[in-house]
Amino acid sequence: TGWIYGVRNAAQSIAQLRLMQQAWREAGRDPSALYAVVQGSGCLLADGEPYDSPRAKTQASPSAVMVMHDLAEAEERRTLGYRFSDDLQPLCEAFKEIYAQYTPSHAKYLQVHRWHLMRLRPEEEPLATAELIKRLTLTGTKQYLREEIRALRDAGYAQFAAHIRYGHEIMVGEWAEVLAG
Repeated sequence: TGWIYGVRNAAQSIAQLRLMQQAWREAGRDPSALYAVVQGSGCLLADGEPYDSPRAKTQASPSAVMVMHDLAEAEERRTLGYRFSDDLQPLCEAFKEIYAQYTPSHAKYLQVHRWHLMRLRPEEEPLATAELIKRLTLTGTKQYLREEIRALRDAGYAQFAAHIRYGHEIMVGEWAEVLAG
């Protein structure tokens, strides 16, 4: 079988690939024969464009905020295993306070998943900081993105897939430009 992993950055994704390759070896499988895909989202930034520009927030932040969705639901449901560093913990705690107010109380997932991975809901906007986007998505200049994707390829990922946000078809051309290099 193959494996799909959600990319944040090359170093973190490569570390996870190495763990999966070890698991494949332990299962008696040849890791070089198994197909690994890395997928995720981010934003191609113009030179000097901040990580929290309106365009970057629109294109990248739904994936970054999704990590907070998972952590907020972890007590009620199974987590995907995401973790937040200590310095980003206040953002996660702020989201948990928002999540606690969702209704119906027995089915908060209905509200948390409205527009999930497609766009931010108004209450999420203040949480989509430059640091959150930088650390939890594949966002950066064309040169940076190309270097990250090359590192993923060189580590053994066979394919890269970018999430394209609903209503932002321009992202297809931007990612094609990145991948052409």
